[in-house]
Amino acid sequence: MQADGKTRLDDRPFRFTVPVIMKQRPLILLVDAVTGWRTDAVRALRERGHEVIACAAIADLADDPGARVPDLLIVDAASLGPVRAALPWRQAHSAACPVMVLADVYDEQAVAVALDAGAADFFVRSTQWALLAERIAGLRRIALVKH
Repeated sequence: MQADGKTRLDDRPFRFTVPVIMKQRPLILLVDAVTGWRTDAVRALRERGHEVIACAAIADLADDPGARVPDLLIVDAASLGPVRAALPWRQAHSAACPVMVLADVYDEQAVAVALDAGAADFFVRSTQWALLAERIAGLRRIALVKH
């Protein structure tokens, strides 16, 4: 405070609050039929602080009404069936849960169909775990702004 009783900007305490959704470990639901990649992805994402539930098909998920809604749904776009099954699941559980599709390098048509159907982003299946983690963080920030 200055001698004249006025508060200077520098005298105010700095307060930054992190939204509650960003404080908890992000829950990712990973649906991928490629067992090897799915196992590696789960390990890599958990090492980066994510909580991960993984399965081979969206139908494998138990419908638990008390379960925590995932922050992100990652689904394989190799066939259009899983993508079409995932989008209604997302609408039934939480429209705020963005969907990311996994694609193979030459699967441009499946990615285009998934994005047109409502997926928020795609990731070309690789072992670039840092890149995947950054894409996930970006989708979470966008979801926070939207909702």
